[in-house]
Amino acid sequence: MPPEQNLEISMLMRLQALGHPSAVPKGLMLAAAALQGGDEEGAEALLDQLFAATLPLDQARAAAELASDLGARHLTGGDAAKALAWFERALSLLPGLSQARSNKAAALMRLGRFAEAKDILANSVQDAVTLSLLGNLAHAEGRYDEAREALEKARHLAPEQDDIAVDLAETLKELGRFDAALDLARQDAASAPLLAARGNILKAMGDAEAAGLAYGAALALKSDPALRVKQALLLPVIAESADEIASCRARLQRNLEETLADDIRIDDPERAVGATLFHLAYHGLNDRPLMEGAARFWRQACPSLSFTAAHVETWRPGKRLKIGFVSRHLHAHTMAKLNRGIIADLDRKRFKVYVFQIGRMDETAREIAATADHAVWLNGPLDTIRRTIAEAELDILYYPDIGMEPSSYFLAFARLAPVQLVACGHPETTGLSTLDGFISGDPLDRPDAQSHYTEPLLRLSGFPFYLRKPAIDTLMPDRDKLGLPENKRLYVCPQSLFKFHPEFDAMLADILSRDPRGQLVLIEQLHPLVTSQLKTRLRKSIPDLDERLIVLGRLTPADFMTLLLSADAVLDPWRFGGGSSSLEAFAQGVPVVTRPGDYLRERVTMAAYRKMGIEDLVADSAENYAEIAVRLAKDFAWSASLAARLQQAAPALFLDRAELRRMEEAMIELAEKRLIPA
Repeated sequence: MPPEQNLEISMLMRLQALGHPSAVPKGLMLAAAALQGGDEEGAEALLDQLFAATLPLDQARAAAELASDLGARHLTGGDAAKALAWFERALSLLPGLSQARSNKAAALMRLGRFAEAKDILANSVQDAVTLSLLGNLAHAEGRYDEAREALEKARHLAPEQDDIAVDLAETLKELGRFDAALDLARQDAASAPLLAARGNILKAMGDAEAAGLAYGAALALKSDPALRVKQALLLPVIAESADEIASCRARLQRNLEETLADDIRIDDPERAVGATLFHLAYHGLNDRPLMEGAARFWRQACPSLSFTAAHVETWRPGKRLKIGFVSRHLHAHTMAKLNRGIIADLDRKRFKVYVFQIGRMDETAREIAATADHAVWLNGPLDTIRRTIAEAELDILYYPDIGMEPSSYFLAFARLAPVQLVACGHPETTGLSTLDGFISGDPLDRPDAQSHYTEPLLRLSGFPFYLRKPAIDTLMPDRDKLGLPENKRLYVCPQSLFKFHPEFDAMLADILSRDPRGQLVLIEQLHPLVTSQLKTRLRKSIPDLDERLIVLGRLTPADFMTLLLSADAVLDPWRFGGGSSSLEAFAQGVPVVTRPGDYLRERVTMAAYRKMGIEDLVADSAENYAEIAVRLAKDFAWSASLAARLQQAAPALFLDRAELRRMEEAMIELAEKRLIPA
């Protein structure tokens, strides 16, 4: 503390000791001056001294307002816990201080204490601030329609407030209402937050180039390291060519090196940046060097990521290993399909199962929670989530997926359990050194695949999936329902369009050239811009694309299966194939043509075939892939025989206890090795 502050505190203490009537006014004046001058520490020390004694009633409002202002300064600075303490002090003096009540709710939300925040807001005047907070709370809980309604009301009351416009634009983005979101975050906005929001919206639409320009415009108005990093990490959703892939990877490498050299600091990367290198996995190349580079950057930019739970160093396991599953996708999502069986059926004599569900809650999430021994719904800042998991004192932390979204990626930088594993929900190395194993299996990864991973590769001897057979009643082909032609042969590739590698275009063109009656059937991406980008690229290989392509809208699970059953041939994309979707197809006896490559992400369908003892649809070249696809579409007898074989063999893919036992043994072995000093 500077000498002048010591003098001020000493003077205040003397005045208080004498009971001098000017003590409190003088102290408040000094504290206000310190806060106005940016000296939060000095203001805090003076207020601490004032609050140590009983304040006169006529000074209570001024003291409460100053305490609230100090809390607001801490909240803006990112210290929600300290902010909350000051808001509570303010309210202890003046319970009706509306600004302190609203800010207390905001601090509680930042700390993930949503129920408490909701109680405060429910009993507050429905002004613009309260409505904005209610909207943000609903957004954080995945209730986007409710968030939109509250934020629209807040904007009507305070149309000049950019922060409300930003929050509403982000909510509209989540609802897929991109045009309305862009109307709020205009290109000509003279506001860095609105331009940054525009960048986020354009990125979600799949327009990385325009997103980069929006981030650049925001940076021109306000220097912000988080915006610079968002811009640096941008990758195209649909790459124009293999050359563009090489170019954007080289640019990413340069950007990582430059940001590392500039020693950028970001206190809360999940909140401030909220981005991963998700689309890197779709380039068909070894991503380990780039993922390691990203991890080095983040550890330097945010040292608090390298957190270690208190129990780790002195850890000794109990009779049952405490295993925690943490993901943002344990709801109606592919990750729930892949993991709900494991969570429910792990041997309870050997494991005590915890589930940490981040974000959205739905019926699937509640069902998963009910099967665990302990379930915790998490929300709020990364630090709160991290500490909540650490307090469970787990033996094993199991990430079903890392890299699909920011929360689990940034969590995994920490050491929250003695043994930490990642499964292949997102079939890509994390680049992190804090994970003790990447769960794979034969033949998911080639024998030399360790060079693709920073994590030790756990090559289990089987097919390391344990999932329920899809709970979809037996369906029948129904082209009329889906608006599909009866007089064409349909080659259906039912995957997300960002999986379509430029090298796959020629394979599709080859199929259509071999079958003049063939039609390629795809499913629309969330935003039509991505579909448009892919169609532009495909026309280079398929000049008559407009006559040969059918793009369906988004489908329900039942309609998705109807599409597969209506296909003449289902195609697995080259360079990044299907996972659970292939298994769902097999459960209905639907054959899928696949071509395995060098990486796990293009070998799941082949591995499933190998477990079933069926190799007929596994191609060994691009030409062979087209040959198999066309034969499958044209040769009805062969296709029918394959369907019958699949229906007979597919049960082996679901709830195979031997696969679960292999996973259990591997985890127990890792825990035992952890007990042995290196």
